[in-house]
Amino acid sequence: MADSEPQPGGAGLPGSVAGLPGRVAGLPGSVAAAWGVRERPHKGPKPALSLSRIVAAAVRVADTEGLDAVSMGRVAAELGTAPMSLYRHVSSKEELLTLMVDAAWDEAPGTPVAGEGWRAGLSRWAWALRAGARRHPWVVRIPINSLPIMPNEVAWFENALACLADTELTEARKASVIMLLAGTIPIMTFIVERWVTRRFINPALAAQLQPAQPVRR
Repeated sequence: MADSEPQPGGAGLPGSVAGLPGRVAGLPGSVAAAWGVRERPHKGPKPALSLSRIVAAAVRVADTEGLDAVSMGRVAAELGTAPMSLYRHVSSKEELLTLMVDAAWDEAPGTPVAGEGWRAGLSRWAWALRAGARRHPWVVRIPINSLPIMPNEVAWFENALACLADTELTEARKASVIMLLAGTIPIMTFIVERWVTRRFINPALAAQLQPAQPVRR
C-alpha cells in the first residue's frame, strides 16, 4: 500500500457502490476503507496519520513479532503515537487485521501472456501466492471465509480467472478451483517452512520439497 490515503471514487470498485460513502453503501468499514470510499469527518485538522501508515506498521509488527503481538497499542507504539489516534482510521483490531491481509498479498502477478496455457498460468499464480505466504507467514492464521472483496484480493482472483478463461469450466467451478488453491497453498507453505523443513527433515529432503522454479507446460 502506498503511503497516501486512498481517494474517494473507488477505482475498480463495483459501480453500484463506487464513489459512495461506506455507511451509505452498506459496506463493512474495512472494505470501505480499503477502497477509499469511507465517509470522513469534515471538521478538525488533517490527521497526522494515514490509513496506509497504520496498516504498514501493523504488518511490520506481525512480520517481526508474530500475529499475536498485533494490538492497537502495539501498532500505536510502532508509529510513536497514542492508541486512540488510530481509531480515527480503523474502528477495531478486527478491521485492522482485514486490511493487513489485503496489504500483505500486495499486487497480483502479471496477466497471462499470449500463448500461456491455463496450467502454466495457474502455476505462475500459485508460485506468486506461495512467495507472498513466505514473506508474511502469519496470513495463514486468518481464514478465507468468502469470495474476495478487498482490492488486492479481488485483483488476485481476477488474475486467476484470466488464467482459466480458455477452459471449459463454469464460472462457479473456476471460483471453486481458485478458492481451493488460495486456501491450500499458504497453509502448505507454512507447514513446509515452519514445521517440516526446519524441525524434522534433513536438508537434502527439504530441498526436494522446494523446487527451484515452477513447472512450465
